[in-house]
Amino acid sequence: MNFELLNDSYGDQKAFPPALVSLTSFRFFPSLPPELRLEIWRATLPDQRFLIVRVDKNPSCVEVPYYVSRNELGNVTSSAPYRLCLKSTNTWSPLLAVNRESREVVLKHYRVHIPCNDSLSGECLRFRPETDVVHVQCIDHKDRVAHYFADVVHDARAYDPQNKGILHVAIGGRENLPAVKAMLPAIYPPALHDLARESMVAMLGNLRSLTLVHMIRGDTRLMFSCLELAAPRYNRSIPLHSFNASFDIVPEGDPRPIEPDMDQVLVGHDPRGIYCLWRQMEAALQVPPVPRDMFRVLLTAPQTITFEGAVERISTQAEAKRYVEFEEQAWRGNFDAGHMYRRFGYENPDTPETLERARKMPAFGFWLFPMEAFGDDFDSATFDPIRCPPLLADLRKVRPQLGLFRLPDGPD
Repeated sequence: MNFELLNDSYGDQKAFPPALVSLTSFRFFPSLPPELRLEIWRATLPDQRFLIVRVDKNPSCVEVPYYVSRNELGNVTSSAPYRLCLKSTNTWSPLLAVNRESREVVLKHYRVHIPCNDSLSGECLRFRPETDVVHVQCIDHKDRVAHYFADVVHDARAYDPQNKGILHVAIGGRENLPAVKAMLPAIYPPALHDLARESMVAMLGNLRSLTLVHMIRGDTRLMFSCLELAAPRYNRSIPLHSFNASFDIVPEGDPRPIEPDMDQVLVGHDPRGIYCLWRQMEAALQVPPVPRDMFRVLLTAPQTITFEGAVERISTQAEAKRYVEFEEQAWRGNFDAGHMYRRFGYENPDTPETLERARKMPAFGFWLFPMEAFGDDFDSATFDPIRCPPLLADLRKVRPQLGLFRLPDGPD
C-alpha cells in the first residue's frame, strides 16, 4: 500500500517554493546587511519543539549543600544531584557549527542553558521558554528524587536571563499514576526548600500551557483485548508517536476523516487522573489553581509492532512509512488461518473504501483535547483514577487539534 504521511504536507515542506528548496548555496549571503542575515538565521529555527527530558539521580555527582551556589548569572541554583537526559531527537541545530554569527543566534534564541550533569547528553539543555514545551519525566522516586521536578523548575528560572523558566510544561507519559504522584512536589512532604517552593509558585502563576501527556496503550490502534468491543478494530486515526522535537499544529484541527474511529477510543487509564494529581499539588502548595482551560490532554500511540530493521525511536519519513506498512501487515496477518482473530471466527472488515481511506490516514504526532472531552462529572479532590477500569472513550464531541512532528528525509 502506498501510504501518504500527513506530516509531508506541513512544516518545512510547505515553507518554501520548490525552486528555493533545491537551492544549495547563495554566494551573496555574506554581503547582506547584518540585520537581514540575522533574520534569515532565525527563520531556519523551528517554531515549536516538544522536549522530552528524563531526570534521575546522578550517581557520579558529589553532593553539596542545596540552594547555596550561584551560577554565572548570579542566581542561586539548586545544586541537586540530578542529571538530565534529552530523549527527543533532532534538537541540535546545525547553525551551531556554521560560524560565530549563526552560533550566537542559536544561543540567544534558546537562551536557557541548564547543565545536564551527564556526559552522554551534552553540556546543557537549551530551550526557549516562549515556544518550547518541556516534558519532565522523573524516572526514579526515592529519597530526594521526588523533589527533582521542583529542582528542575527552579534551575530553569535560575539559568534564564529573563528569570521566566518553564512556561509550557508537560507531565505524564508512560509512567503510571503512582509514579506521577511521587514526582509532583508537596503531595508527599517533607516540605520543599523555600526557593524551590518560590519557583514552583512562580511557574504556576506564569504558565501558558499545561500538557497532560497520555501515551495510550500499545495495542490501542489494533484493538482486540478490550472486552467491551464486540469485534477487532483497527483505529488508524490515532496519531503515532515520534521522538522528533520539532512539530507543527494544524490550525483547523485534525483534517483527516477521523469520525468513524472516534466513538470508541481505548484510552487506557483515565487521563483525568493526572489532572487530579496536579490539583492536589496546587492545594498542598496553597496557590491559586491554574485555569482549567489551560490544561490540554495529549494522546499519542507508541510503536508496538516489532520487525527486522525496526528502530527504537522513529525520527525520519522512511522509518515512519516502514512502521505503518508493518502495522498494516500485522493487522491483516491476524485474520490468516490459525491466527488470533481467525481463531475467534472474525473476518477482516476492511473494504476497498476503508483501504483507500487508510492510505491517507498515517500521521506521526499527537492529538490535543480539552479536559471537557473526557467528561466533567468528577470531583478532583476525591476522584481515584488508579481504581478505575480502562477507559473506552467516546471522543466525538470535540474535534482534537493535531500536532505533527517534522520528519526529515532518511535513507530508505
